[in-house]
Amino acid sequence: MPAPVTASRLWPPLLRKLWQDTATVSLAAAGTSVTQWQEFISELRDAGASVPNMTANACRMAAAFKTDPDKVFLVRGAACGVGFPFKSVPEDTFYTVENYVPAEHWEAMDKEIRKERAAGNVVMVKMEWSIQGISAVGVVAKERKGVIKFRPVWDYSRPEDVGVNSRIDLEKEKFSSVKDAYALLRPGLWMAKIDLTAAYRSVPVAAMYWIAHVFEWDEEVLADTRAPFGNSAMPGIFMRFTRGIVRWMKAQGASIVGYLDDFLLIGSKKVVSEFLLLLREFVTFLGFEVNDDKCEGPFQAIEFLGILLSTEGNQCTASISEDRILVVQQKIADIRRLGALAGSQPQEPYFPFRPDCPESYDIGYLELFTVFWAIVLWGKYITGKTVVIRIDNNCGIGQHTELAARLPRAHQDQLKQRRTFGDPSENLLAAC
Repeated sequence: MPAPVTASRLWPPLLRKLWQDTATVSLAAAGTSVTQWQEFISELRDAGASVPNMTANACRMAAAFKTDPDKVFLVRGAACGVGFPFKSVPEDTFYTVENYVPAEHWEAMDKEIRKERAAGNVVMVKMEWSIQGISAVGVVAKERKGVIKFRPVWDYSRPEDVGVNSRIDLEKEKFSSVKDAYALLRPGLWMAKIDLTAAYRSVPVAAMYWIAHVFEWDEEVLADTRAPFGNSAMPGIFMRFTRGIVRWMKAQGASIVGYLDDFLLIGSKKVVSEFLLLLREFVTFLGFEVNDDKCEGPFQAIEFLGILLSTEGNQCTASISEDRILVVQQKIADIRRLGALAGSQPQEPYFPFRPDCPESYDIGYLELFTVFWAIVLWGKYITGKTVVIRIDNNCGIGQHTELAARLPRAHQDQLKQRRTFGDPSENLLAAC
């Protein structure tokens, strides 16, 4: 029997053509000079950052996309880092938003930050940098196949008026969807998918934007030099790389849909198997890394973007897996229980805090006041139980000593009418 095919038969001739086009002159043809490319590499090294694979091999991007309609953006993004139009803050403005990493996740988060620093993605802020503020960092726990992984997420949405996301000015991007994939399905066809590893972290950010991606961790002020999770411009920016890859694959004859770092191939079993190998080779050539654990196929039933697609039988179907249905049903049940609990208290006071409120209250007071009223409303359901209160603003922790004194007069009167609690701060502490 012949040995199993482990490499794409389509790739060698395509690679030879790409190598012929891979020269420094190809950068200039795409609107980026060799000098600009070399200067960006020097900026990365001077900051103590690593040079991304796609930057070190930017000429490959230029060769691959030399006729692509978006070649200027793709090549410049790889060679000099991506950017995003956003308004500057007044010179005297400086903001600091505290991190909100739970104590039980601090060790896992610290490990992730250290890993990012060791990889050269995150660097120490230099004294001469004019940073605009310090953003918050949080953590997201993701479970796959029973293994929980923690991923750092930077919160650039706060402060609402001067945070990075509030100052970004980008047109709305159009993203592919499961509908696009379903439209390509026919009974009897096969599917395969490829996922990229840490795809965002493969993309460099232009040096002038590092000062917008600053955060503090373990008493160190750090800056992110790669595309971060949390910047609202990054999905649209990365999608342009995705579309470039999809266009190149379609030019080779593939039937493919791409959504950020997920790609779905559709066709006969033989064709899908060949294009699966080709896609792996091509994205690796560009500087991305393939996540083998998430690559699947060819199959006639496969999950793509959370939807189970099937071409088995006489009709194509799209459905949600039983596990996901159970999760959704549980969330719906939780929301209904909360709604029923709230609805059982029709006479409870409700105080909307609006920007046009005649009086301005400290954020620490407002955050803890919400917690206080939650205990007022549902205290009888948690009597004798341990209550854990999570507040993402540390100043709220010491607020209990001032809560009663700072309570607006109208709120104090309503509390007296209820005759349920005495001093609100004392009862809050008792409940905690």
